[in-house]
Amino acid sequence: TKEARPAPPAVTTPPSTPAPRTFTVQIAAFKNAKQAGLLAERVKRDGYPADVRRIESSAVPWVVRVGAYASREQAESARDALARKGLRGFIL
Repeated sequence: TKEARPAPPAVTTPPSTPAPRTFTVQIAAFKNAKQAGLLAERVKRDGYPADVRRIESSAVPWVVRVGAYASREQAESARDALARKGLRGFIL
């Protein structure tokens, strides 16, 4: 006789909630990924959470962005501190 196997548990997906809005500071855009990477590493050494992203642009497809700040005020503070280091940026 075959033993009845219990049914596998039902898979439930949690309700999708939108991710909280975050703000980043874009400090540069480059034609060359290597240049973008070098700047991102420099900014990381200064303690900022920087990364390189490829965007839809034929002119300058590699951008360096800093942070994922919870508030615009935090992003503005980072932008101002970066500007004092000669890295002018804008908030996204």
